[in-house]
Amino acid sequence: MGTTPVPILSNYLTIIHMKKFLVIYMFFVICFTGCSGVRSNTEKLQKKRNKIVNVQNDIVDIKNGALFGKSLLYIIDEYLVLLEVASKTPRCIHLFEKNTFRHVASSGLLGRGPGEITEPGNIGVDRQNRVLWVPDFGQKVIWKFPLDSILENEDFMPTESLKLSDDLFIDRFEILNDSIFIGKAVQFINSNSYTTIMSKLNIRNNVIQEFGYANPQLEDDKSSSQFALSIANNIYVNSYFKYDLLTICDLEGNLLYNVYGPEGVKNDGNNKSFYFGIEIADGKIFASYINDLAVVNDGTRLKGNIPSKILIFNTQGDYLLTIETEDKFSYFCVDEDNNRIIAYFEGREEALGYFNIPVKY
Repeated sequence: MGTTPVPILSNYLTIIHMKKFLVIYMFFVICFTGCSGVRSNTEKLQKKRNKIVNVQNDIVDIKNGALFGKSLLYIIDEYLVLLEVASKTPRCIHLFEKNTFRHVASSGLLGRGPGEITEPGNIGVDRQNRVLWVPDFGQKVIWKFPLDSILENEDFMPTESLKLSDDLFIDRFEILNDSIFIGKAVQFINSNSYTTIMSKLNIRNNVIQEFGYANPQLEDDKSSSQFALSIANNIYVNSYFKYDLLTICDLEGNLLYNVYGPEGVKNDGNNKSFYFGIEIADGKIFASYINDLAVVNDGTRLKGNIPSKILIFNTQGDYLLTIETEDKFSYFCVDEDNNRIIAYFEGREEALGYFNIPVKY
């Protein structure tokens, strides 16, 4: 009779020890995942991106009879917009029909006078209201160019503008709504150094403030990135020049995914360049990609490297496809209606060209 309770007591003590173990285990799990601020479902590491489609032989030259310098490219409504950053003409903004590439109008008179553009920057395209917001870093303003005004009068001179701050000014941006621009801003640390940060600009009162997630692994002097926003997909994306990294956030600035390529956040000696440009279209992320030396010798001089390929991801950052052009290009845009990509090539006889997006990705 005295010995029968022993197994029961032993089982009871075993259960107590198991419970203590589980409590301690859960404590460490919570500390690791909660206190560190890292959630594994936000971090995506992609070691292989080897689904490649070569389109070099499928590039179609755009022969429009006009000679333009190196240009940024945008789509708004039925128009292709070129913004010359190395201008060869008196005006820096050029509109073409996106289906036929027929030249329609040019605007944005270069100069230092009222309404003229001294040093143009990346356009913010307000597709809903059909407006081009054109930064002028020479005159420290963002000019408002209504699309209809350009189409009706090539001599249109903007009179509305936003003043750029000297200490913190928005550099690459897109339009969230009638009041808010979101994008990357330049912030000067001192006279010799600066960093770039995510920012939100209220155009009603011209107040700019820091906004959204910042990856804590990134160094300030390597934080420069390209930026794209999609209201339809409720995301914005940063693609980094000096890191093999895409950061995808929701429109409230909360992190959704850090997408690391094979090199991740390693860039020994700061010798490599990774992403160059980015767009969101058709529910996909299109990112031009270098993953090579930042400076190359073209046979006559040293110059900054540029991409020949575009990576395609879904909006969760999952890799889908690599498009290889074999020809270096500076800038590109996605013509969603015609299922094609238009690019400004630097080594081809005709600088402007396009190729169809592979349907199966």
